[in-house]
Amino acid sequence: MRSQERDCHTHDPEPRLGLAVSNSVGKAVVRNRIKRRFRVLGREYGGLIPPECDVVLRAKKSAAEATFPSLEKQARSLFSRIQERTAREKPHDDGESD
Repeated sequence: MRSQERDCHTHDPEPRLGLAVSNSVGKAVVRNRIKRRFRVLGREYGGLIPPECDVVLRAKKSAAEATFPSLEKQARSLFSRIQERTAREKPHDDGESD
């Protein structure tokens, strides 16, 4: 497996979404189902992630039994909080001094 490093000084216009589903969540079939669901949710709510932002979704063991609407509700909340937090922390420096 290759590791990709992201240069912090380079402004990549696209946000990135990573998935982490460990063996403790379940067998391969279960892990793949969770990853498919996470990918769907990432496509649905990924537009809320600001550019230059990396997000990793990590599945807990309970994700194996979770319904899709439950995961969707959690993802919507998560991505909304990310959007709010990054909007608050965004520097408002427009090059003008007071």
